[in-house]
Amino acid sequence: MLTLEQKTYINSFIKDIYVINLPHRTDRLAANFNQVAKISDNPLSSKIIDGIRFTDLHYLSGRAGCSAAMCKSLTVAYENNLDNFLLLEDDAYFIDERLLAIYNACKDLSKINWDICYLGARIKSPMTDFSPGLYRIHNWGCNHAVLYNRKCIKYLIDLLPKWDAGYNIWMDWIMKNECFDTWQPKILGQNADFYCFHTKELVSLQLANFSDLNQKHSDGIKILEDDFERNRPQR
Repeated sequence: MLTLEQKTYINSFIKDIYVINLPHRTDRLAANFNQVAKISDNPLSSKIIDGIRFTDLHYLSGRAGCSAAMCKSLTVAYENNLDNFLLLEDDAYFIDERLLAIYNACKDLSKINWDICYLGARIKSPMTDFSPGLYRIHNWGCNHAVLYNRKCIKYLIDLLPKWDAGYNIWMDWIMKNECFDTWQPKILGQNADFYCFHTKELVSLQLANFSDLNQKHSDGIKILEDDFERNRPQR
């Protein structure tokens, strides 16, 4: 577990924490509060972003709503003039024995030019050892625990539809881009102007439970763990 001093440092670096939560998933929100408390000396200060749920029964409508909610979070953070913020999905949780990796990453990020840092991505290609607290990443997926810097926030929202554009526009976007989780790595990872990182440990995973996005039980923990270890630089 982190010391109070380490939590305070993380809070001084991360300017705000936003949690995306569909209002009917009160179970997830209650569990998430306990997770935020692991890294924050003031967990009540985190902001809840209401998720977006399109009622159409198309099998991709969950992905459309999720992508619109991601855009909403980015837009709110930018309009609130945040230099950076941590975005969590409400089913994200932290591995206690790996929490120090967040502290170490924040210390390193404070010294460099950076755009995005993941606490728990699905790594799809070899990572590069960048610093004591950071790996440089090039191809990845998942978006349940991500730290965004302001330049990156502005770049992404300028490319996306407005978050409240509505079902038809977001479904059209999904048909072309599959999902925000897939689109964002392509936009950033293939652009040399952006510096994309991951903590030295896979700190954050997602609870194995019913997925509103895919409308089925979801448990991808082993996949994330295996992919991270396979693409970690040799130590």
